[in-house]
Formats: sequence, structure tokens, C-alpha cells
Amino acid sequence: MVFRAAIVTPWVLAADDTSDAPSNHPLLSDEYVIEKWEDITGQATNNLPPTPNEYTVLAELDEDVLAAIDNDSDYDVLWSMEL
Repeated sequence: MVFRAAIVTPWVLAADDTSDAPSNHPLLSDEYVIEKWEDITGQATNNLPPTPNEYTVLAELDEDVLAAIDNDSDYDVLWSMEL
């Protein structure tokens, strides 16, 4: 089963990004297999504060991955629904 979930995650700056508009991405996508994600924080990438280092993404992922993230204290699952 595939789920959609809103998840609070730390963000990371792409190591090879040298542009004026940094390409922040969720740590979540580095640690788990996520089919796709979208930033729903509503804040420009350049304005994401380093403290706290977090933003909210809307992710599509498998049930097992969602369960693992839900049990990982580095992330907060705000809500989820089966697609």
C-alpha cells in the first residue's frame, strides 16, 4: 500500500550546490526510500532557518517505510492517509 504523509524533517544542503538559490532537501529522502516528496512549509529555501533545522514535506511512501519513519525519533509524522 502507498501512503501520503506530512512529515517534519531536518533539511540538508546539497553538497555540490554552489548556486545562489541553495537546493535544500529533506534528510528523510537520504535515509528512506520515498517515491516523491514536496516541501509544504510555505517558506522560500533561502529563508529556512538553521535553528530549528526542520521543515515539513508531503511524501508518498510505502506502508513499511512510513512505519519505520513513524518509529524514528528524528522525524514527526503529522498525519498520513492511504492512497
